[in-house]
Amino acid sequence: MSASTLHERLHSGAARLPAAIPPLVLAVASFALYANTLGNGFVDDDTLQVLNNPWIRDVRHLPEVFSHGVWSFMGESEVSNYYRPLMHVFYMAEYHFFGLRAWGFHLVNVLLHAVSTVIVYLLAVRLFGAPRSSSPPIVSATPLSGVLLGGPFAAGLLFAVHPIHTEAVAWIASLPELSFSFFCLIALQLYARTERPFTAPHILSAAAFFTGLLCKETALALLLVLPAWSLACGVGRFSQVDRLRIGAPFAFAALLYLAARYLALSRLFVPVGETRGLSSWQLILNAPTLLGAYLGEFLLPAGLSFWHTFEPVTSLASARSIAGLAVAAGLACLLWLAFKRDRFLYFSLVLGLVPLLPALYIAGIPNKPFAERYLYLPSAGLILTALWIPFGRNGVRRALVWLVLAPVMAACATATVQRNGIWRDDMTLYADTVRKSPDAAMPRYLLARALYEGGRTGEAIDQYKILVASHPRVARYEAALGTTLIVAGRLDEAIEHLNAALVVDPGARDVYNDLGTALYRSGRPTDAIEAYGKALAIDPAYAEAHYNLAAVLATEGRPAEALDHFMQAARLQPENAQYRNALGISYAELGRRREAIEQFEAAIRLDPNLPAYRSNLEKATRGRAE
Repeated sequence: MSASTLHERLHSGAARLPAAIPPLVLAVASFALYANTLGNGFVDDDTLQVLNNPWIRDVRHLPEVFSHGVWSFMGESEVSNYYRPLMHVFYMAEYHFFGLRAWGFHLVNVLLHAVSTVIVYLLAVRLFGAPRSSSPPIVSATPLSGVLLGGPFAAGLLFAVHPIHTEAVAWIASLPELSFSFFCLIALQLYARTERPFTAPHILSAAAFFTGLLCKETALALLLVLPAWSLACGVGRFSQVDRLRIGAPFAFAALLYLAARYLALSRLFVPVGETRGLSSWQLILNAPTLLGAYLGEFLLPAGLSFWHTFEPVTSLASARSIAGLAVAAGLACLLWLAFKRDRFLYFSLVLGLVPLLPALYIAGIPNKPFAERYLYLPSAGLILTALWIPFGRNGVRRALVWLVLAPVMAACATATVQRNGIWRDDMTLYADTVRKSPDAAMPRYLLARALYEGGRTGEAIDQYKILVASHPRVARYEAALGTTLIVAGRLDEAIEHLNAALVVDPGARDVYNDLGTALYRSGRPTDAIEAYGKALAIDPAYAEAHYNLAAVLATEGRPAEALDHFMQAARLQPENAQYRNALGISYAELGRRREAIEQFEAAIRLDPNLPAYRSNLEKATRGRAE
């Protein structure tokens, strides 16, 4: 090997090394910032989507995953609103690697964010390194000097540290948002590398787009984002035929997704939710108001909360309506000017706004119209937009820009690490949410329920009382307070609130069941029997009410009637060891020892660790021998 050849190889190796440093630094920084989420548990909807999801425990459920709506695993008769099969596939893979250990599920989220951060950096490299002409951009290797002071690194780092992402990354249930954004960013990066139709980057980009659609339907927004990139690269880059050929795989992917969605849901679009009494015009009017709220939270993420309260505007003359319309008008003007003068800025704006549009229709998400996780993908475009002004033009002194950016980055990183701790468990999350949104009913209800489940009954009662006082005539809150008061032994108060719940909702079987328990414990067995009877009149297949009614009948000296209801409970829930044991006792008291032994043996098989079941079996066996 000649000296010149050796010199060339060493030189090329040295040139490549710095190009790998920025993405590596960004990946490590992203992971480090969210490493404290690995100690968090399952919170809120994680229980439904992971812990109580039978589909993720067996790969044999894959046909159901791809042929049903996202919530069909709950056994609901009505069709789900969403088709997101890859949510279950992700969880299935995580379950088989980690079991139900929460750190494994958090690890996947953190890794997705780290890789997404790197892709945002790579997109910024192409965007900031592109020439300001109509010719296609030629992206060279990252320069050896000043690489960590450039616009692409700043964009990647701000995406990594921005605290608006904590909900998407720290919450396991936000996987659909995180994964669809991840695949859309991959699709966009591959699309940016496409030089000719049907090359590998082109086909892989369409495949990534289709995968994103299977994660969340919002990926359809990419159909508007990709043309904006093409415009940024120059209108004359491809012929008309080539543009059609480039768009064809994406159109096919979208049609394929819509066909699969239709077969699974029997419809294409999400049905309109509650409109809160708003007219169609008022629903449209709220879109710019909500857009302004999202942009405000992105620019100043000081009030991050799991549950933001958003009061809809009803009049064009209100201050919030005027402010929202002003924001929307300003963005429209900026889009137009960018389209005319700087299409790289135009692309950044499109990426920042288009994926956010579905979240602006509050009737589609009526219970929680404002959620921070919806900003995850749009934030990439908003960050590129914000940094384009100082970094996207020549002659800017980067050191001066970083004098401003450095403290902003540090503040964002600190806020992110602190916010991650709020997602530790239900109690911590809901307590923080109630402090920030004290007038919102649902967070307080969730906090009260978490306190109750944590054994802090007195504190749960205090929270339920606040709910009942601030939201009167809501059956759920009255009933929850009544049930908690039973546990606290405050039976008269419990009966009062349970009856109040039944006034609002006379068809609530669970409330009648709890009322029966409160009445029996307060020494009113006849009234308790009547309450349980009403619960069964509403739902004859209500196993718990059969069991409770049977227990009261047995203590009241009505063994034959008690036996009938014990039999019903065991028939409805044959895997319930407690019901089997109670039925065995009822048989034994009536002298039907063979049947009693069968039930005790079944109870032991279902729960072999409870000594009482074996004791009952031994007594029944001795009785038969005698």
